[in-house]
Amino acid sequence: MIGIIVADPNEINKFEHELIETLKVQQFEVNKYKINNNDVFVIFSGIGIANSAAATQALISLGVKRVINYGAVGAIQNEDIKVYDLITPERIYYHDVVTPWYKRGQTPGEKEFYTNDLKDSKLKKYNLASGSSFVTDAKAMEQISKELNCFLFDMECAAIAQICDKNKVELHVIKCVSDVVGQNNEAVEDINSRIAKAGKKAFEYTISII
Repeated sequence: MIGIIVADPNEINKFEHELIETLKVQQFEVNKYKINNNDVFVIFSGIGIANSAAATQALISLGVKRVINYGAVGAIQNEDIKVYDLITPERIYYHDVVTPWYKRGQTPGEKEFYTNDLKDSKLKKYNLASGSSFVTDAKAMEQISKELNCFLFDMECAAIAQICDKNKVELHVIKCVSDVVGQNNEAVEDINSRIAKAGKKAFEYTISII
């Protein structure tokens, strides 16, 4: 069984597949679909680290063996990264975990980083950093990028990866760049429009690999 986690309402696209049932799992509503002969559970987590961790554990409680996280992602300026590029992250960090005893991104007693099990030669590959803050300051992003060798930023993926790792569940991450810091208008309506377009592109690719 496969589980799909979507964080932002702007990233959710209509699943034009057979809806089997709708389940209530903890505080979440989970839709079960039949996609390419696979049972696929789709959950809307909401934005943020805590929400995505709880949603991941809820999916795993249903018995899913592979979790897919698709959606939009922000990026730091890089000549090889363009808006609406599809990317599959390799290493996944927490960018706002900072202690005197560990490297940035490593929660005490936990792994330094987590990995994405999706190996797809057709997609670009860059490391991703997640945190509880929406990073918009170019200088702060440059510092994080330098320390972690990360070029992508979101608010969910590291928590999803950590919970999958703890439960020994396969993780596939497909992200589409919705904005590049320093290049885009920060108006909410513009951001939401790009998130919706990027989410649709990531969604279509996700369906193609199920």
